[in-house]
Amino acid sequence: MNCHRLAKKDLRDPLGINTWPLGFLGRDPSRRPMQWNADFDAGFGFAESWLPLDPEWRACNVAAQRGDPASLLEWYRALLALRRTQAALRRGSLHFIKGPKGLFAWERILIPESMAGGENRDSSSAIRAYLNFRSKPLKFVLDAPLKVLLSNKRKTGISLHKGSFILEASEALIGEVSSL
Repeated sequence: MNCHRLAKKDLRDPLGINTWPLGFLGRDPSRRPMQWNADFDAGFGFAESWLPLDPEWRACNVAAQRGDPASLLEWYRALLALRRTQAALRRGSLHFIKGPKGLFAWERILIPESMAGGENRDSSSAIRAYLNFRSKPLKFVLDAPLKVLLSNKRKTGISLHKGSFILEASEALIGEVSSL
């Protein structure tokens, strides 16, 4: 959902008030009432809310995003489902990956000793996440092949080869390392 800037008179958070007009400081934009549907109160309730609804609440709400594979709601649902199925995302050790400016990347590794009973103890598992925060593609080197588990720009299940790689503008990619 797109969050529009609040007017100074609507702010409640002291940090946002004291740093006006810097719109990125303060918590108020993320503390607006949840926009559940397109009803007159966005499905939130009949009482006047502490902050105004986002101006696009009739078109941008949970009901409108439900079932839309390109929506933020469905992206979060897919992320949560992936976390439930990948033990490395829940219990693996965290290692940050260096890369070019604009890339935020990390790896979660689960070694056999830390796997719970009933899980495959014969192999380690590693999941990597690559986020491109730039509005243009980023080129870097993949040091291991990846199987795409979730991406906002690529199909799930495809294999990415080791070597030179381009992460698309604003791409989020989560993949399983094919071999450690």
